[in-house]
Amino acid sequence: MNATKILEKFQIPTHLTVHHAIAKSGELIDCSTHPLSKANHVIKEFGGEETDNIVRARLLAKALVEQAYYARDKFDTINVLNAVRKVEQVSTKMPFIYNTSEVVEQAAKPLTITTKNNVVRASKSNNDKKARALEIFSSLEPTLSAAEKSKIIAEKLEITFANAYYYVTRVFK
Repeated sequence: MNATKILEKFQIPTHLTVHHAIAKSGELIDCSTHPLSKANHVIKEFGGEETDNIVRARLLAKALVEQAYYARDKFDTINVLNAVRKVEQVSTKMPFIYNTSEVVEQAAKPLTITTKNNVVRASKSNNDKKARALEIFSSLEPTLSAAEKSKIIAEKLEITFANAYYYVTRVFK
């Protein structure tokens, strides 16, 4: 089997270090719409057996890429067995890697961040809260402490105290 052609098929670099090749294979898997299918596709291309566990599939695909990187045109079933053995060793030494509640899809990252009080941050391009915070800050009594001003701004705008304090002590000074 010509492992170099398979690596090139997946656009995994063969002229850089093995670490680059493994990282690229992880990126290839994680950025696909169906990471398990992509990992199993890589596994099948190198002659391995598919798995239904995403963590094991990622590990095995990366181990096979590592074996292919080193073996190149001499890649054979021994390399597949080496990769499987390596995954088994990792599984034995670190069983906690299989403790995932659900698959995290890299392609679908949230655009907003929700805090524990269900307050959603505005995007960086949205200066509406900053402008409203400035209005509130200007209307407050100058004798109030920064913490008191921050508390009032945080309550009125439904933002965190830390953000309001940042406005009061850094932005509006």
